[in-house]
Amino acid sequence: MNSLHRSVAKTIEALGGTNVRIRPGRRHTIAEFEAGGRPLSIPVHSGSIASRRFEPMIRSQIRRKMEAAR
Repeated sequence: MNSLHRSVAKTIEALGGTNVRIRPGRRHTIAEFEAGGRPLSIPVHSGSIASRRFEPMIRSQIRRKMEAAR
């Protein structure tokens, strides 16, 4: 698991996601997790690097996905 996968998994767990699975793909890494008992997934472009803007961007995507699942 590379640093991109680790940082995505840590971010999901910090925001309350459970049962986190990272599935590497060709163009996108798919982060699958559960929030409130519902399965959710977020595609993360494989070319993304962990820059200063990366973590807040992913965090807001995960937060919006979890809020929509309620």
